[in-house]
Amino acid sequence: IEMDTTEARFFGVSAVDRAGNEGPQCEPISASAVDDTQTPVMTALSPSDDRRTNSNTVYFSLSGQDNYKIKEFILEYKAEAAETYQQAAVIAAPAHLAAGAVQSAYYAWDTTGFEGRYQLRAKAVDYGGNESAYLSGSLVFDKTAPAKPANVQAEVISGGISLCGGLQP
Repeated sequence: IEMDTTEARFFGVSAVDRAGNEGPQCEPISASAVDDTQTPVMTALSPSDDRRTNSNTVYFSLSGQDNYKIKEFILEYKAEAAETYQQAAVIAAPAHLAAGAVQSAYYAWDTTGFEGRYQLRAKAVDYGGNESAYLSGSLVFDKTAPAKPANVQAEVISGGISLCGGLQP
């Protein structure tokens, strides 16, 4: 039973059979929830493997696990030379999963104007406010086209044409 308080609650329990017949309730019992102090764990951040891209949108997958449930994932980034991280997004985790299940979330990040290497990190936050350690990685944005080849020459060879001069591998 999920509870949003640590105050004592009383329960009466009865059994119901397949035909819908309900038996008598047991004597009332009481119980109190305890505060969640266990930190969640980030289990995946993808992509984060120094991948090179020229895209203006990067699609992230984040996963984590908690003893109860993860409320949200926080994705942060910084240019390699920058001192501080900036928040890219707070991504809600699905709430419909069972307690203790691995939870995943997805995010499409607009990276228009990004160029160079960026450090990434993500953490999970549970409903008790407990935060996981960061899971880190990096991406390289290469959106600059190469220069126009100069002094290109075509040479006829047996069975084709060979291009040489100003070409870069």
